[in-house]
Amino acid sequence: MSKVYITHDQPQFDYNPAREYGELVTVTSNRYSYKKRSNEVLIQEVIEVLDDFDPENDFILPSGSAISTGLVFARMAANGVNTFKVLMWRSDRGAYEIMEIDITGILEDSDV
Repeated sequence: MSKVYITHDQPQFDYNPAREYGELVTVTSNRYSYKKRSNEVLIQEVIEVLDDFDPENDFILPSGSAISTGLVFARMAANGVNTFKVLMWRSDRGAYEIMEIDITGILEDSDV
């Protein structure tokens, strides 16, 4: 079964419409503080949760913290995943839309 990785769980949001794309999996939650300069707990959550990410079948659902979303995208690159699917909420349609992200150009133009 496909999985939908929610970058940062926001309890006030209803993620149920994303269930049509797969099982909902929370990558990060509110168990850490952005006020700390070094946040090993956050990094470890991202690494552990994304360990089973399958770019052919799974999706990233950006939500909440831009920092969490950035770390999730960085982890994709670190794992050698250059192309992945993102679910973007379309309020005008009341549904998610699939967007394919290809970071190959960014990686080729850097020292990564």
